[in-house]
Amino acid sequence: MNRIIIVGAGGLGREVALYLRESHPGIPCAFIDDNPRALEGHDPSMPLLGSVQGWKPSPDDLFVIAVGAPATRQKLAALLSTQGVRFLTLIHPRALVAPNATLGVGVVVGPFSYVAPEARIGDHVVLNVYASAGHDTTVGAYSVLSPYVTLLGHSVLEEGVFIGSQAVVTIGKRVGAGAKVGAGSIVYHDVPAGQLAMGNPARNLPLPRVG
Repeated sequence: MNRIIIVGAGGLGREVALYLRESHPGIPCAFIDDNPRALEGHDPSMPLLGSVQGWKPSPDDLFVIAVGAPATRQKLAALLSTQGVRFLTLIHPRALVAPNATLGVGVVVGPFSYVAPEARIGDHVVLNVYASAGHDTTVGAYSVLSPYVTLLGHSVLEEGVFIGSQAVVTIGKRVGAGAKVGAGSIVYHDVPAGQLAMGNPARNLPLPRVG
């Protein structure tokens, strides 16, 4: 391993940089980001090497995507995969992952997070600090679990789901592809694809249009 490239130099990127200092001490790390000013005013100890679009990977580099929007994570993974890059699955040393859980490539498991027995975590998923995926859960690729999210046993997140901080998906419930669950919400019923679930109990609403 030559170095680790963090894709995205925003807030999540700087958090991932801290995780890497503790999980891979001594391995050089750096950022790439399409915003050349992304690190202005922040810790310059890890350099910003250039843009994602213009970056030419080295065969010895490992990459980890540190962007919090599931759709953007998917686009970046597709772009980098066409260049044949290798992705790091990052498990913080203070996370707990069951030996018989399954983790895909490019997964980030933050400190104090928990992946329970027989949980299945798809490619490029993020479990932020204190997030938990209970026994027999399934988390689809590119999904993001914010801090203190709880997925109870046998719950299912389809691809590209975003779960806000301190939200709970109760036992056996399914959240459809591209859906979002608001911070602090409690999901007692399935959430259709592309919907926003808000409140306690969570109500399903159309996602707001962007632009």
